[in-house]
Amino acid sequence: MKKTMSWFGLAVRATLLLVAFFLLNGWVTGHTARLEETESQLRVTLSEQRDANLELQSEISEVGSDYYIESKARAEYQFVKPGELSFSFTNPEELYQDSEEERSIRQSLN
Repeated sequence: MKKTMSWFGLAVRATLLLVAFFLLNGWVTGHTARLEETESQLRVTLSEQRDANLELQSEISEVGSDYYIESKARAEYQFVKPGELSFSFTNPEELYQDSEEERSIRQSLN
């Protein structure tokens, strides 16, 4: 007993297979694009995290050094060594303002 298939049945099956293929291909292509975008974002984040990690490792290696302790003491607690002079300005904005005489000289030069 020989089984036969009509040309119409074969064409329908082939059409269904092609439609399924193109639908799945579109879905896979879209999903692949989203995954590539996510991978790109994760690579950028990884690079940023590695840079931050290097900075932290550098800071950790400096923390116990005498230079680090001294610089923090000077910056945060106004530490001065014996024999050094400490200057503090109560109105530092005055250091950078021009007097009338300086302004007139500057205008005459322009």
